[in-house]
Amino acid sequence: MSPLPGGALELRDGAQELELRDGAQELDLPDGAEDVLADLQKAVKNTSPTVVGDGDERHYRYGDLLECQKFSRMVIGNKAQHILEVLLPSASLKPRLKGNPKLPVILGFDTGFEIPDGFVGMAVLITDPVNIEINSTSMTKDHFWQTGKILILKPKTSIKRMETKEQDKGKTETIGETEPDKEIILVFYTMVPVEKNY
Repeated sequence: MSPLPGGALELRDGAQELELRDGAQELDLPDGAEDVLADLQKAVKNTSPTVVGDGDERHYRYGDLLECQKFSRMVIGNKAQHILEVLLPSASLKPRLKGNPKLPVILGFDTGFEIPDGFVGMAVLITDPVNIEINSTSMTKDHFWQTGKILILKPKTSIKRMETKEQDKGKTETIGETEPDKEIILVFYTMVPVEKNY
């Protein structure tokens, strides 16, 4: 799976507040990060990605960017304490002593992605807003993901881009299919090793 950008789509009925204990939680960027995000967006547009994997596993990896490092220092430096001391305990998780955090990268996806077991993911949307479906071991929720919003994601939680399709009599249906001419979704992405906190 992999997410893709879309326009300002309307959130489906039944959308609810996100909490990490259920699979995901959303945070705002720290003050002053908007200009750094804009610099990162420009840098990504001028960079050719490396294609990794095939089919549903295909994604796009962007090389080491100075703008990514600067964005990482600002976002992670500002949010790390809150994530480690507040959000992880709220989801009965704690940092794993063995294992290092994954270096932040810029990744692109076609329809969605999944956080591997044993890690909590941090993803910041850097392309257009998109309606997504968040699936964890305990819930499935619709969410309108806005550019610059941070999603903190539990282990084994996946994100899938939702499409809207016109139907008869003017009705619309939201589906999990992507259109071939859609632009990929780009995220600033990193992971932290975690374990259960009993």
